[in-house]
Amino acid sequence: MDEVLSDLARYLPSRTCTVLDSLSPEEALSLREIRLKTNCPLLLSAGAGRRVFHGVVHTKDDIDTTFRKLCASSAYSHRNEIRGGFVTLSGGHRVGIMGTAVLGEGGRVEGMRDVYGLCVRVARDVPFPPTGLMSRMRRNGRFVNLLVLGPPCSGKTTVLRSLARELSRDVQVSVIDEREELFPSYYSVPVGCDVLRGYPKAVGILQALRTLSPRIVVCDEVGTAAEVSAMGDGLRSGVSLLVSAHAYSIDEALQRPPVRELFLAGGIDLIAVLDGKRVGHVREIREREEILEQITSANGDFSGLCGGRDRVRSGVVLSQQGIDADDRSDPQASP
Repeated sequence: MDEVLSDLARYLPSRTCTVLDSLSPEEALSLREIRLKTNCPLLLSAGAGRRVFHGVVHTKDDIDTTFRKLCASSAYSHRNEIRGGFVTLSGGHRVGIMGTAVLGEGGRVEGMRDVYGLCVRVARDVPFPPTGLMSRMRRNGRFVNLLVLGPPCSGKTTVLRSLARELSRDVQVSVIDEREELFPSYYSVPVGCDVLRGYPKAVGILQALRTLSPRIVVCDEVGTAAEVSAMGDGLRSGVSLLVSAHAYSIDEALQRPPVRELFLAGGIDLIAVLDGKRVGHVREIREREEILEQITSANGDFSGLCGGRDRVRSGVVLSQQGIDADDRSDPQASP
Protein backbone atom coordinates (compact mmCIF):
# COMPACT_ATOMS: atom_id res chain seq x y z
CA MET A 1 0.00 0.00 0.00
CA ASP A 2 1.50 3.36 -0.98
CA GLU A 3 1.79 6.43 1.25
CA VAL A 4 -1.48 8.03 0.13
CA LEU A 5 -3.58 4.91 0.72
CA SER A 6 -1.78 4.21 3.98
CA ASP A 7 -2.86 7.66 5.16
CA LEU A 8 -6.49 6.83 4.29
CA ALA A 9 -6.33 3.34 5.82
CA ARG A 10 -6.48 4.68 9.38
CA TYR A 11 -10.07 5.74 8.75
CA LEU A 12 -11.31 2.70 6.83
CA PRO A 13 -12.65 -0.73 7.88
CA SER A 14 -10.04 -3.49 8.02
CA ARG A 15 -11.74 -5.46 5.23
CA THR A 16 -11.43 -2.42 2.95
CA CYS A 17 -7.77 -2.01 3.86
CA THR A 18 -7.12 -5.65 2.95
CA VAL A 19 -8.41 -4.96 -0.57
CA LEU A 20 -6.38 -1.77 -0.90
CA ASP A 21 -3.26 -3.60 0.23
CA SER A 22 -3.79 -6.18 -2.53
CA LEU A 23 -3.77 -3.60 -5.33
CA SER A 24 -0.83 -3.46 -7.67
CA PRO A 25 1.21 -0.21 -7.67
CA GLU A 26 -0.41 0.75 -10.97
CA GLU A 27 -3.92 0.09 -9.64
CA ALA A 28 -3.23 2.01 -6.44
CA LEU A 29 -1.90 5.00 -8.36
CA SER A 30 -4.99 5.15 -10.60
CA LEU A 31 -7.50 4.75 -7.72
CA ARG A 32 -9.94 7.70 -7.69
CA GLU A 33 -12.82 6.70 -5.40
CA ILE A 34 -13.54 4.24 -2.59
CA ARG A 35 -17.30 3.78 -2.11
CA LEU A 36 -18.66 2.12 1.05
CA LYS A 37 -22.36 1.47 1.72
CA THR A 38 -24.28 -0.44 4.36
CA ASN A 39 -25.01 -4.01 3.22
CA CYS A 40 -23.41 -3.34 -0.17
CA PRO A 41 -20.15 -4.60 -1.69
CA LEU A 42 -17.08 -2.38 -1.86
CA LEU A 43 -16.83 -0.36 -5.08
CA LEU A 44 -13.53 1.06 -6.32
CA SER A 45 -13.22 3.50 -9.22
CA ALA A 46 -9.84 3.59 -10.94
CA GLY A 47 -8.86 5.12 -14.23
CA ALA A 48 -11.87 4.94 -16.53
CA GLY A 49 -13.35 1.81 -14.94
CA ARG A 50 -14.98 0.49 -11.76
CA ARG A 51 -14.58 -2.75 -9.85
CA VAL A 52 -17.06 -4.31 -7.43
CA PHE A 53 -15.74 -6.58 -4.64
CA HIS A 54 -18.74 -8.79 -3.91
CA GLY A 55 -16.91 -10.60 -1.12
CA VAL A 56 -16.40 -7.37 0.85
CA VAL A 57 -19.76 -6.21 2.22
CA HIS A 58 -19.85 -3.46 4.84
CA THR A 59 -22.12 -3.39 7.87
CA LYS A 60 -23.88 -0.43 9.49
CA ASP A 61 -21.29 -0.59 12.25
CA ASP A 62 -18.49 -0.31 9.65
CA ILE A 63 -20.03 2.87 8.27
CA ASP A 64 -20.75 4.37 11.69
CA THR A 65 -17.23 3.68 12.94
CA THR A 66 -15.65 5.07 9.77
CA PHE A 67 -17.81 8.20 9.94
CA ARG A 68 -16.77 8.81 13.57
CA LYS A 69 -13.10 8.46 12.63
CA LEU A 70 -13.52 10.85 9.71
CA CYS A 71 -15.01 13.43 12.07
CA ALA A 72 -12.46 12.72 14.83
CA SER A 73 -15.43 11.63 16.99
CA SER A 74 -16.90 15.15 16.77
CA ALA A 75 -19.47 15.58 14.02
CA TYR A 76 -20.32 18.97 15.56
CA SER A 77 -16.88 20.37 14.78
CA HIS A 78 -17.44 19.43 11.11
CA ARG A 79 -21.05 20.65 10.99
CA ASN A 80 -20.47 23.25 8.28
CA GLU A 81 -18.90 20.69 5.96
CA ILE A 82 -21.53 18.06 6.78
CA ARG A 83 -24.26 20.55 5.78
CA GLY A 84 -22.60 20.52 2.38
CA GLY A 85 -22.56 16.73 2.30
CA PHE A 86 -18.86 16.07 2.76
CA VAL A 87 -15.87 16.01 5.10
CA THR A 88 -12.37 17.02 4.01
CA LEU A 89 -9.40 15.08 5.38
CA SER A 90 -5.79 16.11 5.70
CA GLY A 91 -4.14 15.53 2.37
CA GLY A 92 -7.09 16.97 0.47
CA HIS A 93 -9.18 13.79 0.36
CA ARG A 94 -12.89 14.63 0.26
CA VAL A 95 -15.45 12.19 1.63
CA GLY A 96 -19.01 12.48 0.32
CA ILE A 97 -21.68 11.49 2.84
CA MET A 98 -24.86 9.57 1.98
CA GLY A 99 -27.74 9.90 4.41
CA THR A 100 -30.94 11.78 5.25
CA ALA A 101 -30.95 15.58 5.39
CA VAL A 102 -31.98 17.36 8.58
CA LEU A 103 -33.88 20.45 7.42
CA GLY A 104 -34.24 23.69 9.31
CA GLU A 105 -36.08 26.93 8.72
CA GLY A 106 -36.80 27.68 5.09
CA GLY A 107 -35.70 24.23 3.99
CA ARG A 108 -32.04 24.91 4.83
CA VAL A 109 -29.97 21.79 5.38
CA GLU A 110 -28.80 21.87 8.99
CA GLY A 111 -27.13 18.47 9.15
CA MET A 112 -27.43 14.81 8.25
CA ARG A 113 -28.73 11.70 9.99
CA ASP A 114 -28.96 7.99 9.20
CA VAL A 115 -25.60 7.99 7.42
CA TYR A 116 -25.46 4.80 5.35
CA GLY A 117 -22.67 5.39 2.86
CA LEU A 118 -19.38 7.18 2.21
CA CYS A 119 -17.57 8.04 -1.01
CA VAL A 120 -13.87 8.72 -0.49
CA ARG A 121 -12.32 10.77 -3.31
CA VAL A 122 -8.60 10.01 -3.28
CA ALA A 123 -6.43 13.11 -3.69
CA ARG A 124 -2.94 12.85 -5.14
CA ASP A 125 -0.39 15.50 -5.93
CA VAL A 126 -0.02 14.29 -9.50
CA PRO A 127 2.92 15.78 -11.43
CA PHE A 128 1.29 17.36 -14.46
CA PRO A 129 3.13 19.74 -16.79
CA PRO A 130 0.40 22.01 -18.24
CA THR A 131 2.45 22.71 -21.36
CA GLY A 132 -0.47 23.11 -23.77
CA LEU A 133 -2.15 25.68 -21.54
CA MET A 134 0.97 27.48 -20.33
CA SER A 135 1.81 28.57 -23.87
CA ARG A 136 -1.54 30.38 -24.06
CA MET A 137 -1.66 31.93 -20.59
CA ARG A 138 -0.02 35.26 -21.47
CA ARG A 139 -0.86 37.74 -24.19
CA ASN A 140 -0.22 41.44 -24.77
CA GLY A 141 1.69 41.72 -21.51
CA ARG A 142 -1.03 40.27 -19.28
CA PHE A 143 -2.28 36.88 -18.16
CA VAL A 144 -5.54 35.55 -19.54
CA ASN A 145 -8.58 34.64 -17.46
CA LEU A 146 -8.98 30.86 -17.71
CA LEU A 147 -11.99 28.65 -16.98
CA VAL A 148 -11.29 24.91 -16.71
CA LEU A 149 -14.31 22.64 -17.25
CA GLY A 150 -14.72 18.94 -16.77
CA PRO A 151 -16.79 16.19 -15.16
CA PRO A 152 -15.99 15.00 -11.61
CA CYS A 153 -12.54 13.40 -11.22
CA SER A 154 -11.35 14.71 -14.59
CA GLY A 155 -8.40 16.58 -13.10
CA LYS A 156 -9.64 20.19 -12.83
CA THR A 157 -7.96 20.65 -9.45
CA THR A 158 -4.76 19.05 -10.75
CA VAL A 159 -4.66 21.45 -13.71
CA LEU A 160 -5.24 24.52 -11.53
CA ARG A 161 -2.59 23.41 -9.03
CA SER A 162 -0.05 22.82 -11.80
CA LEU A 163 -0.76 26.17 -13.43
CA ALA A 164 -0.52 27.96 -10.07
CA ARG A 165 2.90 26.40 -9.46
CA GLU A 166 4.20 27.29 -12.91
CA LEU A 167 2.84 30.84 -13.01
CA SER A 168 4.08 31.62 -9.49
CA ARG A 169 7.63 31.34 -10.80
CA ASP A 170 7.14 34.77 -12.42
CA VAL A 171 4.32 36.54 -10.54
CA GLN A 172 2.52 36.42 -7.21
CA VAL A 173 -0.40 33.98 -7.19
CA SER A 174 -3.13 33.78 -4.52
CA VAL A 175 -4.95 30.46 -4.17
CA ILE A 176 -8.33 30.48 -2.41
CA ASP A 177 -8.56 26.87 -1.21
CA GLU A 178 -11.99 26.68 0.41
CA ARG A 179 -12.04 22.89 0.75
CA GLU A 180 -8.29 22.42 1.16
CA GLU A 181 -7.99 20.38 -2.01
CA LEU A 182 -5.79 22.58 -4.19
CA PHE A 183 -2.92 22.81 -1.70
CA PRO A 184 -3.58 20.68 1.40
CA SER A 185 -1.31 21.38 4.33
CA TYR A 186 1.36 18.82 3.46
CA TYR A 187 1.64 19.75 -0.26
CA SER A 188 4.64 21.82 -1.28
CA VAL A 189 3.73 25.44 -1.97
CA PRO A 190 6.05 27.61 -4.11
CA VAL A 191 7.39 30.82 -2.61
CA GLY A 192 5.42 32.87 -5.15
CA CYS A 193 2.13 31.20 -4.25
CA ASP A 194 0.02 32.34 -1.26
CA VAL A 195 -2.66 29.89 -0.11
CA LEU A 196 -5.73 30.87 1.94
CA ARG A 197 -7.11 27.57 3.23
CA GLY A 198 -10.67 27.12 4.46
CA TYR A 199 -11.86 30.56 3.37
CA PRO A 200 -15.18 30.80 1.52
CA LYS A 201 -14.18 31.79 -1.99
CA ALA A 202 -15.98 35.15 -1.98
CA VAL A 203 -14.35 36.13 1.35
CA GLY A 204 -10.92 34.78 0.43
CA ILE A 205 -10.79 36.57 -2.93
CA LEU A 206 -11.52 39.94 -1.30
CA GLN A 207 -9.00 39.31 1.47
CA ALA A 208 -6.30 38.36 -1.05
CA LEU A 209 -6.99 41.55 -3.03
CA ARG A 210 -6.71 43.68 0.12
CA THR A 211 -3.65 42.07 1.69
CA LEU A 212 -1.60 39.90 -0.69
CA SER A 213 -1.24 41.94 -3.91
CA PRO A 214 -1.77 39.01 -6.31
CA ARG A 215 -1.41 39.21 -10.07
CA ILE A 216 -3.42 35.99 -10.42
CA VAL A 217 -6.18 34.55 -8.22
CA VAL A 218 -6.92 30.80 -8.39
CA CYS A 219 -10.01 29.06 -7.03
CA ASP A 220 -11.81 25.79 -7.64
CA GLU A 221 -15.47 25.11 -8.46
CA VAL A 222 -16.98 28.56 -8.92
CA GLY A 223 -20.74 28.46 -8.54
CA THR A 224 -22.41 31.32 -6.62
CA ALA A 225 -23.33 34.92 -7.36
CA ALA A 226 -21.27 36.11 -4.35
CA GLU A 227 -18.17 34.43 -5.76
CA VAL A 228 -18.71 36.01 -9.18
CA SER A 229 -19.16 39.43 -7.54
CA ALA A 230 -15.84 39.03 -5.70
CA MET A 231 -14.17 37.94 -8.95
CA GLY A 232 -15.56 41.07 -10.58
CA ASP A 233 -13.76 43.13 -7.94
CA GLY A 234 -10.59 41.29 -8.85
CA LEU A 235 -11.02 41.95 -12.55
CA ARG A 236 -11.54 45.65 -11.88
CA SER A 237 -8.32 45.60 -9.86
CA GLY A 238 -6.35 44.24 -12.80
CA VAL A 239 -6.08 40.69 -11.43
CA SER A 240 -6.35 37.65 -13.70
CA LEU A 241 -8.49 34.64 -12.77
CA LEU A 242 -7.90 30.89 -12.98
CA VAL A 243 -11.11 29.09 -12.01
CA SER A 244 -12.89 25.79 -12.62
CA ALA A 245 -16.46 24.53 -12.81
CA HIS A 246 -18.21 21.17 -13.12
CA ALA A 247 -19.51 20.74 -16.68
CA TYR A 248 -19.20 18.29 -19.54
CA SER A 249 -19.17 21.00 -22.20
CA ILE A 250 -19.03 24.77 -22.75
CA ASP A 251 -22.72 25.01 -23.55
CA GLU A 252 -23.60 23.15 -20.35
CA ALA A 253 -21.39 25.47 -18.28
CA LEU A 254 -22.84 28.63 -19.77
CA GLN A 255 -26.35 27.55 -18.82
CA ARG A 256 -25.39 28.21 -15.19
CA PRO A 257 -26.13 31.87 -14.36
CA PRO A 258 -22.96 32.51 -12.28
CA VAL A 259 -20.67 31.10 -14.98
CA ARG A 260 -22.59 32.91 -17.72
CA GLU A 261 -22.41 36.17 -15.75
CA LEU A 262 -18.66 35.81 -15.33
CA PHE A 263 -18.33 35.20 -19.07
CA LEU A 264 -20.45 38.25 -19.91
CA ALA A 265 -18.41 40.40 -17.51
CA GLY A 266 -15.24 39.56 -19.42
CA GLY A 267 -13.96 37.31 -16.66
CA ILE A 268 -13.25 34.43 -19.06
CA ASP A 269 -10.85 34.78 -22.01
CA LEU A 270 -10.12 31.11 -22.53
CA ILE A 271 -12.04 27.91 -21.76
CA ALA A 272 -10.31 24.54 -21.48
CA VAL A 273 -12.52 21.42 -21.44
CA LEU A 274 -11.12 18.20 -19.96
CA ASP A 275 -12.18 14.89 -21.47
CA GLY A 276 -12.67 13.01 -18.20
CA LYS A 277 -10.86 9.91 -19.47
CA ARG A 278 -7.32 10.83 -18.45
CA VAL A 279 -6.53 13.10 -15.51
CA GLY A 280 -5.90 16.62 -16.72
CA HIS A 281 -6.18 15.77 -20.41
CA VAL A 282 -7.59 18.72 -22.37
CA ARG A 283 -10.17 17.84 -25.02
CA GLU A 284 -10.57 21.33 -26.45
CA ILE A 285 -9.56 24.94 -25.86
CA ARG A 286 -11.83 27.75 -27.00
CA GLU A 287 -11.27 31.51 -27.12
CA ARG A 288 -13.88 33.92 -25.78
CA GLU A 289 -14.14 35.71 -29.13
CA GLU A 290 -14.72 32.41 -30.91
CA ILE A 291 -17.58 31.52 -28.57
CA LEU A 292 -19.13 34.99 -28.80
CA GLU A 293 -18.97 34.86 -32.59
CA GLN A 294 -20.79 31.54 -32.66
CA ILE A 295 -23.44 32.82 -30.26
CA THR A 296 -23.90 36.02 -32.24
CA SER A 297 -24.19 34.26 -35.58
CA ALA A 298 -26.78 31.87 -34.16
CA ASN A 299 -29.00 34.14 -32.12
CA GLY A 300 -27.38 37.37 -31.10
CA ASP A 301 -27.43 36.84 -27.33
CA PHE A 302 -27.44 34.22 -24.58
CA SER A 303 -31.17 33.58 -24.45
CA GLY A 304 -32.03 30.00 -25.22
CA LEU A 305 -28.58 28.64 -24.55
CA CYS A 306 -28.86 24.85 -24.40
CA GLY A 307 -26.75 21.76 -24.56
CA GLY A 308 -25.32 19.42 -21.98
CA ARG A 309 -24.03 15.92 -21.63
CA ASP A 310 -25.78 14.73 -24.76
CA ARG A 311 -23.91 17.38 -26.75
CA VAL A 312 -20.42 17.05 -25.33
CA ARG A 313 -18.77 17.47 -28.72
CA SER A 314 -21.21 19.93 -30.27
CA GLY A 315 -19.69 23.20 -29.04
CA VAL A 316 -22.05 26.04 -28.15
CA VAL A 317 -25.58 25.22 -29.32
CA LEU A 318 -28.45 27.72 -29.38
CA SER A 319 -32.21 27.35 -29.70
CA GLN A 320 -35.27 29.53 -29.20
CA GLN A 321 -36.25 27.64 -26.02
CA GLY A 322 -34.18 27.69 -22.84
CA ILE A 323 -32.81 29.90 -20.09
CA ASP A 324 -33.78 33.54 -19.74
CA ALA A 325 -30.57 35.57 -19.67
CA ASP A 326 -31.96 37.65 -16.79
CA ASP A 327 -32.65 34.59 -14.62
CA ARG A 328 -30.30 34.67 -11.65
CA SER A 329 -31.69 31.66 -9.81
CA ASP A 330 -29.93 28.37 -10.31
CA PRO A 331 -30.54 25.53 -7.87
CA GLN A 332 -27.67 23.60 -9.39
CA ALA A 333 -25.16 26.47 -9.21
CA SER A 334 -23.25 25.07 -6.26
CA PRO A 335 -20.81 22.34 -7.36
